[in-house]
Amino acid sequence: MNRIKSIIFLFFTVLASQVALRANAEEIILNPDTKNMAWVYGQVGKNTIEHFYEGVNAFYVRSLNDRINVMGGLELNSKKDGFGGVLAELSYKLPVRWFDLVFSGRGVYNRYGKYDCNEYLFRLAVNAQSSHFDVLFGNSFLGYSQFGSSVFEPITWSVGFAAYLKNRKKCNWNVGLFLKNYDYFIYENWNINFGVRGYFSLTPKVRLTGELLVRPAGNINQLAQKFDTSVKIGATYRW
Repeated sequence: MNRIKSIIFLFFTVLASQVALRANAEEIILNPDTKNMAWVYGQVGKNTIEHFYEGVNAFYVRSLNDRINVMGGLELNSKKDGFGGVLAELSYKLPVRWFDLVFSGRGVYNRYGKYDCNEYLFRLAVNAQSSHFDVLFGNSFLGYSQFGSSVFEPITWSVGFAAYLKNRKKCNWNVGLFLKNYDYFIYENWNINFGVRGYFSLTPKVRLTGELLVRPAGNINQLAQKFDTSVKIGATYRW
């Protein structure tokens, strides 16, 4: 009963608080006057299993019109023995008064070479986005295969919250805080990641991005997850 109450409390806390990541490509939304965006960032981190690790992630977003976006991504990471995974996403934006509802379907393949393990994921989510806040809620369908056997998990909730200091539609720099139980190539049950992120626009087309991400060990989670801290530094280019 206490576990159920904790889950219900977490759900309503996140849902009531998250409304804002648009400018930092967590959920990438393009400006109306651009059709393409590329985002590349380097990542360095340390955790209790792999110790120090590094990697590079790259994403491309194509805006089909003012409401529909498609995105592809690639991860290269030393903690996964080089090749990390690939990602594809289709999203649809529905304006609702002072905020937007962004519905998305995301497919991810992760390869953990050190453990000869393959992870397959499909996530359906909705993200409420305004000029200062974001709230995301969804579900991931997860599958694993290793050494000839496989496991399927039909329910893995995705929840996220972010709040930004300034209006993302009207500023060239910004700083924000976030809470979430996922990253682009990481999906967990109730292990809440948190951190700070920001951006600075060098030109109308080029923007620098940065993020500090902390993954506590076993926080709000019945599983013993590893502690992980990482930094991401990158840049976006729009055209």
